[in-house]
Amino acid sequence: MAGMTGMTLMLRFLLLSLFQNASAVGGPGEIKAATQETQKLLAPLRTKVCHQAQEAGYTSEFTKFAAISERLQVVAGRNHFVKVQVAPESYIHVRIFESLPHMKKDPELVAIELDHTYDSAIDIFPAAKEL
Repeated sequence: MAGMTGMTLMLRFLLLSLFQNASAVGGPGEIKAATQETQKLLAPLRTKVCHQAQEAGYTSEFTKFAAISERLQVVAGRNHFVKVQVAPESYIHVRIFESLPHMKKDPELVAIELDHTYDSAIDIFPAAKEL
């Protein structure tokens, strides 16, 4: 790993993402159960997600913040579309962008969608205008 260039790392990341998620670059992957890695990616964004939800009109408190399932989209990095349980019967969808490793950037909140259910499909949704 020590001798790898940025381009080599990027290609390795993209290839691993393709094989792990069985989707074409730019296309959405399958919806899969969230993992501990998904929760680790999501947890630091709780305050931002809560703030964005309140700005969008969500009036309840987040009594939970658990990743349930996710769908990946491989771009110049990865978009994670995550179903998050925020209360016993309340779910939202969160879009997180994870840049390529050589960029050394923290994952960022891109957008949220309110008013989902446990059974609602995770679809690709656009970035918010401002977060």
